[in-house]
This record gives sequence, structure tokens and C-alpha cells, in this order.
Amino acid sequence: MTSKVGFDPSQTCGVQAFQHLDRYYRICFYGSGLEHVRIGEKVLFQNQAGKYWIGIIERDCFMFIGEEAFSTVLDALGYDGQVERMKELAEQDDWFCDQGELPF
Repeated sequence: MTSKVGFDPSQTCGVQAFQHLDRYYRICFYGSGLEHVRIGEKVLFQNQAGKYWIGIIERDCFMFIGEEAFSTVLDALGYDGQVERMKELAEQDDWFCDQGELPF
């Protein structure tokens, strides 16, 4: 796993910004709030149980990326990395084009 630039695992309150795999993230720890948001920004919100919800800021909503809360920041980042990789593969011109007709 590559390093997380600016990530401080000892921080447990407030808001923390960092970079991972050339993407920018912010963590909003439980009891804190975001003063400003940027459309397209990825944010992890910590709940009261200490788990993290990851999502992206859209024009008029916060869109969750995962189906459930993650136990650690690293788990959430790993999941987000897999989602981004699937998007990259789907955008390739020759990906999934040779399947042809299904037999049923």
C-alpha cells in the first residue's frame, strides 16, 4: 500500500485533509463539522461508533460510495481505490467488448 501524504493516525478529532494515490480526502471526525465543501471532494465521516462512511460531495447531496461503514480509514481507502480502478477499466475502449451474444 502506498503512503498517505499528510495523514496523521494520531488525530482523532476535528477535520484532517490528506492525499492518497493522487486523490485528496478529508476526514470529519465525530462531533466535528465541515466549514466548507468542494463539489467532487471525497470525505470520510466518522460516526459515534468510530466507523467511517466514505462518499463524494455532489452539487446538492453527499453520495455514499460504500454500502456500509468501514472499521478503519485504510479499509475505506482500499475500497475507494478498487471502485476507482473499476471505473478506469470500464473507460478503456477494448474492455468487455469481445463478449458477443450470450448463449441464452
